Amino acid sequence: VDHLVQLVEALIEMNKEIWDRCLSSRVVLISHDERDVTMKRIEYSLVTVDSSGKISVTSKLNTKDFGAFDLIPKKLLQINPCCNDDDTTATDRKTPFPDYTAYFEKALLLHDDVLGPFLKVFKRHLEKIQVYLGKIETWLMEPEQFHQYLKDIFDDYKIPDTFKGLGDTLSSSDIDMKADHVCFNCCQKQTNHRIEKHYETKRSCKFKVGSYFMKHPNSNNCMNCSRPAGSYYHTTVISPSLSSCTYYCKHMEGDHSANFFPSTCVELFTCNQKGTHNETFDMSQEIERSRLQKFVEFMKMY
Repeated sequence: VDHLVQLVEALIEMNKEIWDRCLSSRVVLISHDERDVTMKRIEYSLVTVDSSGKISVTSKLNTKDFGAFDLIPKKLLQINPCCNDDDTTATDRKTPFPDYTAYFEKALLLHDDVLGPFLKVFKRHLEKIQVYLGKIETWLMEPEQFHQYLKDIFDDYKIPDTFKGLGDTLSSSDIDMKADHVCFNCCQKQTNHRIEKHYETKRSCKFKVGSYFMKHPNSNNCMNCSRPAGSYYHTTVISPSLSSCTYYCKHMEGDHSANFFPSTCVELFTCNQKGTHNETFDMSQEIERSRLQKFVEFMKMY
């Protein structure tokens, strides 16, 4: 039993580490509906050659639904008398997984005769979760491989730093973002989204231009003009609160706030050879990577 306890503890910790790496990835945004997980990543995988001979790669959004993961087996839930809904359902919006640590700690109260068989089944369940998490992490790491392929072919290529973090909310500085920024939710440009400004009520100080009423800590007088907070001395104004301006994605059901990423085009190389060049290369395909490398080697000969 002690050996099984150690194995289960290690599995729980390893699964946490894998999931934390997924969440810390700068190319990921997560959404989950119950136990169905969808991941989104920004990648530079499509290389194009235009008619002028310029070779470039453009950022794009890629989405993958990993399907549903296995729930804790019902026979374990029936055995463990200490379990409750808090242990078997996700409580954090950033994770759809149960709190395995809390559930495991309660299971340790079982008698050893029951705990041994219980942990064997629980261990198999955690191993399935680890396989599920491994598939997610592998998929999220693919864009890093695309960057490495481009670095191998183009000596001066640098990874663009254009990614917003997980679950970012838009601040006032984001309101001035470029119109070609793309929405994580619907892949549409920012111009296709509406912006909602939130307003706040303030009292303006008539005796000090551009200032608002601020109550003195030891009286009801204004700190700007030292006069009482009466309507004669101060007027009520309504002003927009830029810090709470929010974009909304109208392409989704309900009012979902929108996160954007810059649609960035990175120039890789310019061909000097005369002629018409209209080619595309998918860096996710090995044969396409080989074709791009041979194409660039041929172009560099001239």
